[in-house]
Amino acid sequence: SPVPEGTLTPGPGSRGKVKRLESLAGSNDPEDARFILEVLKNYNGAEEVFAVVRQIVQTHGPNEDLVRSCDMTLLATGVVSGEFGLADAYSRKAELVADWQSDPDPHVRKFARSFSESLNAMAERERENALESMEVRKHLYGVRNTTKATQTPRLRTIKKAHPEHERSRTGDRVCNPGHPAPDIRSVG
Repeated sequence: SPVPEGTLTPGPGSRGKVKRLESLAGSNDPEDARFILEVLKNYNGAEEVFAVVRQIVQTHGPNEDLVRSCDMTLLATGVVSGEFGLADAYSRKAELVADWQSDPDPHVRKFARSFSESLNAMAERERENALESMEVRKHLYGVRNTTKATQTPRLRTIKKAHPEHERSRTGDRVCNPGHPAPDIRSVG
C-alpha cells in the first residue's frame, strides 16, 4: 500500500533489530546507551525506536548529554514528501511521546514535555514556511487569489520591495524586463 505523506518508514527487518537494542537499553552503562543511540540514528526517528529511547531516558535521565542525543535521535525524519511533510512528521512524533507525559518516571515526563513543545513549535514553523513558500510562488508565477489574511509579513515585504512583479487588473504581468525575479532569500 502507498505510504502517506510524512510517514516514517525504516528498512526491512528492522523491528527485530530494534527489539534486540531495546534489551540493552536498560543497561546502566552510558557507553551502551551511546552505542545504541548511534545505531538508532540510522533509523531516522522511526516509530520503533521510540520505546528504546524512552528506556534510555528513564535509565539515564540525569545525564544531559545522553538525553540530548535521545532528542536528536527521535528528531530525525528521513525523507518526507509534500508541502507539509516535515510539519506532519513533527506532529506525528509529538503524538508518539504524548503518553510519556503521564509516565511514572520523572525523567521521561520532563523529556516528553520538552520534546513535545519543541516538536509542536517546529511543526508550526514548518507549516508557516510551507504556506509562505506557496504564497510566494503564487505571487511570482501568477496566481492572484491571495488575500492579506493569508500573506505573511515576509511576503508583504517581498511584494513591496518588488512591485515590478505585480500584475495589472487585466492579469498582464507588470514586469520591467530589466528587473530579474526577486531573490526571496535576501528579503526580510
